[in-house]
Amino acid sequence: MSEENEIIPVAKTVMESVKEIFTLVAKRDYKAAIKEFVNLLKIAYANHLKGKYVTVKGKKIPLTAVVCVAILGLYIIYPSSDEVSKESSKPSLSDAEIVAQLNYYNRDNIVIDKMHKCEEAVCGRLENTKDAEIAEIVIPVAFFNKDGKLVYEGNVRATGVPPLETTEFKVPSQVPFDFFKLGAVSVK
Repeated sequence: MSEENEIIPVAKTVMESVKEIFTLVAKRDYKAAIKEFVNLLKIAYANHLKGKYVTVKGKKIPLTAVVCVAILGLYIIYPSSDEVSKESSKPSLSDAEIVAQLNYYNRDNIVIDKMHKCEEAVCGRLENTKDAEIAEIVIPVAFFNKDGKLVYEGNVRATGVPPLETTEFKVPSQVPFDFFKLGAVSVK
């Protein structure tokens, strides 16, 4: 009749079976995909695992048991979907926080921050943190529409900024805009 080590003839290769499974899943034919997967498992068991043993310290352990324990171990180690969803729900930066970080300058003992849209302009704060007066500083701002197209460029020039003092500034725009970006600040 049938031997223990008899190999079941396989019409398709394993790779062809896997491709077929993914094709069926893509077509949303889950019943046929499950049948193909079960068939693939039967063939793999009969041709590669049935009747094979691993010898550890003189004891014969079925290869099927080793594979099952390995799969179970991977399942336990791999994070569950709950843990993945917790990681993806970590607090992220809001759009306002991203804009605030992009429009922040802190070099040469000068801090430009708290920039925000105010009426048809951009308002912000300039802080001189050094012990000397700033002769001149130019704060350029680029104004963009909602599509990201540059619609206007403007700047404000501050002269004689006293040491260790904070000053408010305003860069007006000649056209309506949706967002802005701080340009390359020049200090003299």
